[in-house]
Amino acid sequence: MRLRRIAEAEAAVLVASGEVSAVGLTGSLSTGRLWPSSDLDMLITTEKPVENRFRWTVREGVVNHGCLVNWASVEAFRDRYPESFVDLTADEYAMDSVWALDGMVAMEVMHDPTGRLGAVKDFVAQRRFDPEVVRMRRPLLLARARKELTALGTALAGNPADEARWHYRKPVDLLAVVWLEKAGLVVSHKEIDPNLGDIGAATGNQGFRDLFRRAEGVAHLAVKREETAGVFDAYLRLYSPALAAVLESPGGGRFADDPYAAANCVYLRHTIWSVRYALERDCLLHLGCVRDVLAEDDPSLLPRLLARCGRPMDDAAASALSSAHRRALETLAPGPWEPRAAAFEELLELGAGLAG
Repeated sequence: MRLRRIAEAEAAVLVASGEVSAVGLTGSLSTGRLWPSSDLDMLITTEKPVENRFRWTVREGVVNHGCLVNWASVEAFRDRYPESFVDLTADEYAMDSVWALDGMVAMEVMHDPTGRLGAVKDFVAQRRFDPEVVRMRRPLLLARARKELTALGTALAGNPADEARWHYRKPVDLLAVVWLEKAGLVVSHKEIDPNLGDIGAATGNQGFRDLFRRAEGVAHLAVKREETAGVFDAYLRLYSPALAAVLESPGGGRFADDPYAAANCVYLRHTIWSVRYALERDCLLHLGCVRDVLAEDDPSLLPRLLARCGRPMDDAAASALSSAHRRALETLAPGPWEPRAAAFEELLELGAGLAG
């Protein structure tokens, strides 16, 4: 499998550097929930102080999101159980913390000569859904969702474009986590939608998943599947060759003053590409995340990188790329806030009434 081969090559480089103590594979490849658009995610531990925990690299057109952590912090996280699991709900980017917990449960250990990372993985996997953890986290997740919902509503009243600021602390995701933790499920974030459908069926609430879709502003896309897929296919046909030209240039589009630029462009390509598979798999909630990535993205970044690589786009091509980006955003527009807010309120009420 190509993605696994790339992961093994990336891990070999990390080990050869002598800078890391252990490497774990997380994300879709470790859970087996791969899409053709999937990228790589890794947990990398080191004995040294960590100034920047992000390590993004590109290999063979695939971006690897590396999370670099000091080993002492990993041990402290284990030793502070259960408070450490519960306290994560207060992190600024709450969903990052959820993904970190779930990523540890599903993690495949790739390099661990002392066995310490494997031991921590087992510890987290055994306790991730302990009743004492889930019951303590639930009211905090609900309160956090309420706080983020209020702030989001206020922001949108001033400027609808501000929704992108909630990409990593979405109230809809926080509310989904309440139910996923109750069910003891570790899922791929892009496939939350079908899992919520299963939970709704199991609890006798057939409209459960639709509530989440309405809150996220993607329910209307259920009847626009082919139109939506066509818009993103057209965008991908423009974006992919331009990105390939950057990656094929000397240095692979990497610049010392902007080391993440090429990786950001590759990540956007993954995101655009994922839309067709989300529609095919009935994962409409993922389209809300796509919308946020597009809204945060700078459409001029790829043309600027091409120019720096000595392969500038002509004006017509740059204009077509910008138009495709704008069209993609317009296609995923969430619609009026009021019905979304009503769906959120119903979800909050359901979550507050959850027992056990």
